[in-house]
This record gives sequence, structure tokens and C-alpha cells, in this order.
Amino acid sequence: MLLQSNKIIIYGKGGERKILDKEQMLLLFKWRENILIGIKYAVFNPKILFYFIERKFKQFFFKQKIIDNRKMLEGIIGLKPEKIEVICNNRNFLFERAHTDHIENIIFLNQYQLKPSLVKNKVVVDVGANVGTFSILAAKMGAKKVWAFEPVKETFRILKKNIKLNELEGIVIPVCCALGEKSKKGKIYYTGGGDGGATMYKERHKHSNLKTQAMAIEPLDRMIKEPVDYIKIDSEGNEKNILLGAKKIIRRWRPNLVFSAYHWKNDKSELPLVVFQMCENYQCKLINTGEEIFICHTKNYSGRGLATNRSKRN
Repeated sequence: MLLQSNKIIIYGKGGERKILDKEQMLLLFKWRENILIGIKYAVFNPKILFYFIERKFKQFFFKQKIIDNRKMLEGIIGLKPEKIEVICNNRNFLFERAHTDHIENIIFLNQYQLKPSLVKNKVVVDVGANVGTFSILAAKMGAKKVWAFEPVKETFRILKKNIKLNELEGIVIPVCCALGEKSKKGKIYYTGGGDGGATMYKERHKHSNLKTQAMAIEPLDRMIKEPVDYIKIDSEGNEKNILLGAKKIIRRWRPNLVFSAYHWKNDKSELPLVVFQMCENYQCKLINTGEEIFICHTKNYSGRGLATNRSKRN
């Protein structure tokens, strides 16, 4: 799936354009499983060799996981990337900046099991939108509206640029706000714009040298006053509070729910209970498509969205 029908095109600042070949895509996405390709590139390309050395040095001495792989791209193709075009299942995506794990997991592998029948002409909520990869995918699948919540200001700026690049203004609605159970002030810890590990819980972050940003936290029930069909949550440990803050929406509209289930050791037992306590008609299934997530829908779910559920509001 990763290579057969997918394509990545890299654009440089001066308009240069390079299409990644099969070997380059293997190196970029699957270098751990294709170590011989990595060695081949590293031996003949000092930039890639330096990248790997720097990566291992920071991981070993500073317990850091490098999230910005533009150096890797530059080493592979000899071009500093300014924009990335992704082609998958006859859909085109443009990103000013998107990390390859986002592209691989969300678009190529479709880790959230998204399909047009779930979102077409419907309202989607993306909590933890980051640079917009999932929000843009949902919009490209036909969502009527996507609420994209991203609290980190540096990342939010990239999110807005990616929405504009894909000509989705008015469909993807960016909101620079964190979500939780109650309205309050809080802090978030992150490394920089696009950090997929940004979290309200400092002990959860893999980096030691972190930036801190103050932010407002609001319940989803206060932010959205319209019917909601689908909610995706990946908030690096705050999933439970976000679900509790969406209690009215979940009880009334019974949207499809997709949320991470691996940030805390009790997530797999606690998070489904939170959903069942709001509405016992839900069924939750744990799946692993690179990361463990729960997919929850009401028992009379038909696979065609939630039109059959709205006549049974609490």
C-alpha cells in the first residue's frame, strides 16, 4: 500500500520539483526495515550520514526524538523542501510542513480507519489537529465542515497555511484552543511548530528541552453548538478530560468517536467506560494500525454515518 499507488513530490524554494522514487520512499518511511538502503545512502551522502549521527546522539544523550525530518529529505534528494505534495488514492494533499510519520500513518496507512461514508457531507471535529493532516484528509473525503482544534500557536500557524494550500478555507475551521472537561487556564509543553508530541503533561514528553505556552482550555460542549457526526481525539494524554467535556454532544448526537488509547497505562480500561457512562448504546473496538486507538459507534451504526441515530436523542 505504501508504495504502489502513492507518490510524494518535493518542491524547493525556487520552484524546483523532485518526485521520490521507490528506493527514496523506502528510505524516508521504512529506513529501519531497509537498513541496507540507509547504509548505501549514508555512505555516499554526508548529509544523511550526519543526520543519522545527530539523531542517535540526541536520542542517547538527551533522550530526544527528532521530529523534523526536513534534513533527511534534503539529504535524500539534494533539495531543501519548502512544500510537500502527497498523492494517495487519487487525492492530492499539499503541506508546507508535514512529518513523514503523519503522512504515512494518517494518509497512507489510514490509521483512524476514515472513509467517505463516515464523513461525507457531515461535521467532523479534529482534536489535536497539529498541522492539519487528518483535518485535510477528512475534508478531501467530502466532510461538510471540519473543526480543527490546535492549541500550540506555532503549530496553529502551519495548520492555517496548510488549509490555504489545499484551498479548504471555510471547510476546515481552525481554532487555536485546547479542550478539556472544564473552562480553565493551562500550559502546554512542546519543542516547536509541528511537534506531534506536544502535551499538557510535561512528564509525557520525550524531549527534555521544551518550550512552554500558556493557553485557554474549554469543553467541546461550549465551543460547538451544532450537530456533530465524527470526533477524532489525539491529545497526548488528555483524552479522558476531552471526552468528559463533550458529554452533551456525545449524548445528544452520538457521533462516531476515534481516540488514542496508549498515552496512559489505564487508557484501555478507563476510556471506554467514560464513553459507556455517557451513552450505553456505544460499542468500542480497540485496533492497532501503528498506534493503539479506540473506534466507537452506537449499536445501530450502519456503516453509512449516523443518520439512523439522530431520531434517538437523549
